[in-house]
Amino acid sequence: PLPELLRTLAQNHSERTGTEVGFAARSRGAAELSAAVKTCVFRVAQEGLTNAWRHGGGVGQEVELEIFGDRLSLWVRDRGPGFPPEVEAAEDGGMGLQGLKDRVESLGGHIERRNRSGGGAELRMTLDLGGVE
Repeated sequence: PLPELLRTLAQNHSERTGTEVGFAARSRGAAELSAAVKTCVFRVAQEGLTNAWRHGGGVGQEVELEIFGDRLSLWVRDRGPGFPPEVEAAEDGGMGLQGLKDRVESLGGHIERRNRSGGGAELRMTLDLGGVE
């Protein structure tokens, strides 16, 4: 199941980088997920954690998954310095983020990045599972 894949990803990232990674997953009435959806969510979490470690100093890293019915949301957060103004304002946000955006949009989803009000960065992916085969 997807939550177990993400929990393992967070644990492996933590062991590899020597940083703590929080993980939370909630679901209710979730449908079976396709391989394409699982792969997409995994890649977003993987790239998000890599960026949180590389650019955010590995401070306050978190992965959160929520699946309620046909709605899937994934957050990857950190408590680092946040996105620099030029990245926050850029349309694509760099090659890695552009690749994620393309992957998520190919499934009809949406991905956004923002600086958190309390400090740090957040990557959020949303997907309507009812529209994905």
